[in-house]
Amino acid sequence: MKSKILGLFTLFIVLLGQLAVAQTRSVSGIVSDSSGEPLTGVTVVVKGTTSGVQTDFDGKFTIEASSTQTIVFSYLGMKTQEVLASSTNLIIKLQDDTKQLDDVVVIGYGTQKRKEVTGSISKIQGNDIQNLVTPSFDSQLAGRASGVQVTTNNGIIGEASRIRIRGIASIGSGTYPLIVVDGMP
Repeated sequence: MKSKILGLFTLFIVLLGQLAVAQTRSVSGIVSDSSGEPLTGVTVVVKGTTSGVQTDFDGKFTIEASSTQTIVFSYLGMKTQEVLASSTNLIIKLQDDTKQLDDVVVIGYGTQKRKEVTGSISKIQGNDIQNLVTPSFDSQLAGRASGVQVTTNNGIIGEASRIRIRGIASIGSGTYPLIVVDGMP
């Protein structure tokens, strides 16, 4: 009789220990890039579950996970990182992964993978235009990309060029592209 009670007591202690370990708690932290800038919109998921959140404007997140679960951090242009949720306060630094950036094309109404885009995509490398003798960058684009028309109003060197993409008319908006260089329009 004593051995049965001792066996049940031991089983009870083991099960109680498992419940204590498996309990979820709130895990929070900050996700930043390699230079320390907070990342907005990083996907934070508990591995093997459907439980997930995104980081806020300051790179902060809060998610429910047990100490034995793994949390996965993923963001476009960054390497995916997996971290054990052993601490309730995590500081995550994601590393750059430029290989992922080749797969995404930004279009006027969202983003798509390059292989899924049905329209024409032109890409001009710096090597293609570095030795051209032209008065400006925009004139270097002339004849390099299909559907791009570069013209000047008069023949004066240094005069602003007009760049049109896919024709001379547009419904409801202008025909001039938005050019962004190093993040500045």
